[in-house]
Amino acid sequence: PLVRVSEVAKLLGVSPKTVWRWIREGRLAACVVRLPSGRLRIDVDLLREELRSWALLHADRRGRKSPSDPEGSRAL
Repeated sequence: PLVRVSEVAKLLGVSPKTVWRWIREGRLAACVVRLPSGRLRIDVDLLREELRSWALLHADRRGRKSPSDPEGSRAL
C-alpha cells in the first residue's frame, strides 16, 4: 500500500520533516513513488525492507547480530 509522508512519520515516531530529509538524502529512494499528479507516496512494503536493511547495517557497525524484527518496522 502507498501512504503519505505524514503517515510514515507517525508510524516511525519522527517528524514529517525528518522523512522529507531522508527522501532528499536518498535514504528512502527505493520506497518513494511519484504519482501522476506529482505528489509523493511511500510504499510501505518497500519501507519495511529498507528499515530492515538499516537495522542490519547498524547492527554490523556495533558488532552485534541483527535483530529479526527491527524496532521501527513493528508499527508498519
